[in-house]
Amino acid sequence: MSAAVEHIGEIESALSGVGSARDAFVVESWQRCVHEHGLDPAHPSPPVIIPDRKFRQHREQSERLIRIARSGMQELFRKVAGQNYVLLLCDRAGVTVDFFGDLTREAQLRRAGLYLGSMWTEHTAGTNGV
Repeated sequence: MSAAVEHIGEIESALSGVGSARDAFVVESWQRCVHEHGLDPAHPSPPVIIPDRKFRQHREQSERLIRIARSGMQELFRKVAGQNYVLLLCDRAGVTVDFFGDLTREAQLRRAGLYLGSMWTEHTAGTNGV
């Protein structure tokens, strides 16, 4: 059984009240995603990438955050380079305002929502670290 299928089963079990070993905050997020946001864990929605004009506004508002985080992100990315990791920095609205990743895979990363301007709010992307 694939990890994705196992994860979907875990979500379905938790939503049916069977319980989960996950933190209560995660289970509550799963409940909101399904019941309030209408997301289906078995059929992920395509990523939401905001238009360039809105992205520029988010980026301008986050300039201080980006400046502060950039050196730490560069150092971390150097440590994980070559391992197919992507680093995203999101603002308080869940919009990716900075990015470190393999630019030769830009189109693939953009399709996955792992790129500048992608929206990582719970109601658009489901339960996630952002």
